[in-house]
Amino acid sequence: LCMFGEGTVAIEQIISREAASMCQTLASFQSTPLDMAPELTRAVTNVVCSLCFNTRYKREDAEFETMLKYSKGIVDTVAKDSLVDIFPWLQIFPNKDLDILRQSVAARD
Repeated sequence: LCMFGEGTVAIEQIISREAASMCQTLASFQSTPLDMAPELTRAVTNVVCSLCFNTRYKREDAEFETMLKYSKGIVDTVAKDSLVDIFPWLQIFPNKDLDILRQSVAARD
């Protein structure tokens, strides 16, 4: 936070707000098992959106969920080691991961 200089109080408030929101979500599930990865992604994405666009999304927001879905599709396919990375000419053959990447990029654009 010290990199942001005078804005540290505002950033701290944004992060605290998202942490409180995540705690409320956790409390609502009580003793039910919950995958924390999507919740952490939502919280971090909301912090970034608050800093960049001064916008915060609710958990049920359709636009936010769509954004998270295509972002996950892009990250999941780009992060994989693929033969297409070594042999680009392989992209002309059917490739499930490449199809997911294309669909995610199309949804983003």
